[in-house]
Amino acid sequence: MLYSARVPRGWTAEENDLHKGDFLESKWHDPSEPTTSVLVDAIDGETMSPADKAGSVRAATSQTSGYRELSFGPDSGRRR
Repeated sequence: MLYSARVPRGWTAEENDLHKGDFLESKWHDPSEPTTSVLVDAIDGETMSPADKAGSVRAATSQTSGYRELSFGPDSGRRR
């Protein structure tokens, strides 16, 4: 297993370990807020720590039109 994730109860899976070339992608969205989602890209053999990789992806993604960050960092499991 490349990763584990706890998705909020009631969220809808759009993709679950979909092969996209050299990585797997999983995506869930909040049915009450369709523009709110969680995306996990997992790469077998990744050498960066999850925190470092997330920071790298965040730096690039945060420049995307429409991006709005709700939080960043380890999640405590609380629903926001």
